[in-house]
Amino acid sequence: MDNTFSMSTGAPDDAVGAMAIQPDGKILIGGQFTSVNGASRNGIARLNANGTLDTSFNPSALQATVSSLAVQPDGKVLLGGAISLHQTNFHRVARLNADGSPDGSFNPGTGPDNWVAALALQPDGRIVIGGNFSTVGGVTSRGIARLHANGSRDGGFNPGTTLVGNSFTYHTVNTLAVQADGKMVVGGSFAFTDPNWINVARFNTDGTLDSGFDSGSGTQSAANQSEVFAIAVQPDGRVLIGGEFNVVQGTNRNYIARLDGAGGLDASFQPGAQVDARVNALLPQADGTLLIGGAFNTVQEIARSGLARLDDSGTLDAAFIPSLAPFSTVSSMARQPDGKLLLVGLLRVQNGPASPLSIARLNCDGGWDGTFQPDLTPFIQFGDCLPNHGCLQSVAATSVLPQPDGKVLVGGHAYTLVYGEEWSYDVVRPFLARFNSNGSRDGSFTSGTNNSESRLVLQPDGKILAGGTDGISRLNADGTLDASFNAGSVLGIRAIVLQADGKVVIGGGFSTVQGTSRNRIARLRANGILDDGFSSETGAG
Repeated sequence: MDNTFSMSTGAPDDAVGAMAIQPDGKILIGGQFTSVNGASRNGIARLNANGTLDTSFNPSALQATVSSLAVQPDGKVLLGGAISLHQTNFHRVARLNADGSPDGSFNPGTGPDNWVAALALQPDGRIVIGGNFSTVGGVTSRGIARLHANGSRDGGFNPGTTLVGNSFTYHTVNTLAVQADGKMVVGGSFAFTDPNWINVARFNTDGTLDSGFDSGSGTQSAANQSEVFAIAVQPDGRVLIGGEFNVVQGTNRNYIARLDGAGGLDASFQPGAQVDARVNALLPQADGTLLIGGAFNTVQEIARSGLARLDDSGTLDAAFIPSLAPFSTVSSMARQPDGKLLLVGLLRVQNGPASPLSIARLNCDGGWDGTFQPDLTPFIQFGDCLPNHGCLQSVAATSVLPQPDGKVLVGGHAYTLVYGEEWSYDVVRPFLARFNSNGSRDGSFTSGTNNSESRLVLQPDGKILAGGTDGISRLNADGTLDASFNAGSVLGIRAIVLQADGKVVIGGGFSTVQGTSRNRIARLRANGILDDGFSSETGAG
């Protein structure tokens, strides 16, 4: 165990759902928390490499539940989720400066009309977002869209409007990945009628469906509730998928599978009985192995709770034994530059705290790094309870993003349930904070967004794209809102990818972006305006 990483007195006060690691080793975490280490952090925070809060990262203008995070090469941080900036503007994606202040140059406008669940940064600087939105900036864009580096919708990325949702989550893009050639592989809960693809598809750089990628009947399950939650593209072009499914293209594959570069099932990846429950996260390693995270308790009939490592053939790596206790769930993970592993979810640590953690760090050998324990409890607002009434409160991180400097952005939300004998109501307060590498709060980061960030992307310039239920926005490196990026109100963003040219591809459950029809996927220009050059007749649904 790495005892230099500790959050024992400073953990987030609610769930951590996303995280990212900066090149300097600091860790960005996003989720549902409202405080970290006694300092107010609404949905995002940055930690030092030792788990203490990085007080230099202070997104004070932000109210958010962060579900996605991405760090740009310039140090700015992209956020996705449910975001509010300065208590007035509501977005589902945002960008912060390196200190947590809103990036005024990032303006998504009205942005997505629903949750942003995924963010991806393209090499050109554009940002791909995915989620359960239907529009981006009032333009139909169902589940996926792309933004320019300034947050504006990329009108050149247009996946179209013809979408069909399955019975589980209804036309939602949960995850997306950009290939080296600029094409985008998307996963979620959707179907196409022509061709008949289910839950997995690939788009060309202009947003049209790539007919050279044929995923056939896609993923299925016995309960007709199939869904893809994670996608990873290997250097050789093969595509790993994880989620809630039992069959892929007519062949038994429990919760994880690999496709070849043309979309067909890769028979050389034989996981056998594999995991016993859903896979939420995939993280390929430089040595060719694969880390998988999810809600499982066994892998190939061997005990592995929430986290496991597979070799290139899909066989369990028995030498890697993570220090997670039974019934742990990993929802997101990220690798720091030093090789340590950041986890977000419901984490029960062996020989650790009695209560589950929402964020934890493991050493390279899988042992728990107890020196990193950011405090999220200050995000809880005890004033939300009423005298003489029942009250349950919790805080959770939902996204995490490590920065190059070692600090960590964290997004999440604080949850309060107030109840009487015959009634109840709840209050959800999102947050975005940054922690130093030791887990202490970075007070210099003041978030300029108040949305729930489910996806965070860090741009090369240090600005932060943030997307989630309430849209997408961009923050400056200090957490302030980047006013130069305006994607409008695009609700339900669940995926964001930043292109090399600064444009942003978004995916989710939306049907319009900035008044233009966009079916779950769209591309924004660097200023957040819809990229009309990305256009498809079908979209994802």
